[in-house]
Amino acid sequence: MKQLLFGLSLVCAAVLAAAGSSGLTEELDLKTFPSLKWRGAVASASPGTMRSPLGGKTVTFTYPIIYDASGKPAKTSWPRCTVTVPPQYQNWGAYDFLEFSVYTTFNRSDEEYLPVSLSCSSAKTRQNLAMDIRTLRQNEWVKVVVPLRKMAKKEPIKSMQIHLNARRYFPNDKLVLHLGDFKLVRITQWQVSAFKMTAPAIFSDRQTLPLAFELLGPGEESKVPFRITDKSGKKVRDIQLPCKRGFAYRTLEIGALAPGDYIVSVFPDDEKRQHSAAFKVIPSPWKK
Repeated sequence: MKQLLFGLSLVCAAVLAAAGSSGLTEELDLKTFPSLKWRGAVASASPGTMRSPLGGKTVTFTYPIIYDASGKPAKTSWPRCTVTVPPQYQNWGAYDFLEFSVYTTFNRSDEEYLPVSLSCSSAKTRQNLAMDIRTLRQNEWVKVVVPLRKMAKKEPIKSMQIHLNARRYFPNDKLVLHLGDFKLVRITQWQVSAFKMTAPAIFSDRQTLPLAFELLGPGEESKVPFRITDKSGKKVRDIQLPCKRGFAYRTLEIGALAPGDYIVSVFPDDEKRQHSAAFKVIPSPWKK
């Protein structure tokens, strides 16, 4: 069985928070996950005594200090807790994110290097997209969001595993994780995140606008509406830009604009999805 590894991102959490409050997502509640039979190796899994932030059940993973024959703390190999995903919850390819909450206690203070990773296994495919969970904080509930949209193949997910990175897990480490509020989330309407201008000013003879943003939505590609307005709010022009799903640097063909202050907006007619950025057009030193 091979593994699909996924990165974890605070940006994703912010995207989901905004989209969820705007009614742009659908969720599949995985509230039974803490009650499933988790298997520990060089670690233990047990029913949690804490309630999750949403009041649900939790599962507790304990990664203890292991001692060698002489009684000294020993380096351990691949501590992990694994669960088999029930058939009705295996279609992760139909969703954009896996989301869950984690409460952490750790006997080291350098929280930036908490050595935790997540892996999800299908029968065939392997992708190395993982990052350590750098967002965890001691003695505090943290929402973790795992992006699923980069899966190359939409194969059923057979199992999920929380394991430790051996390069950052040391003999004297003791780590306890409480997990709950598992859910799968998908974006139901096209939207963007991390929208920004990559240049705050352009010359008047350039006629293109450099942008960066991530496109999220229910397919692989869509025409995204943009609008240019002047500083008084008057519409200058509307533009449709074909975009593929995901993050990219993009160039918007805006035509000739007189020097002045402008605003570019994406999804300009929908307040829930609209993002805007200001830019300036300055006289070109090369234009005669």
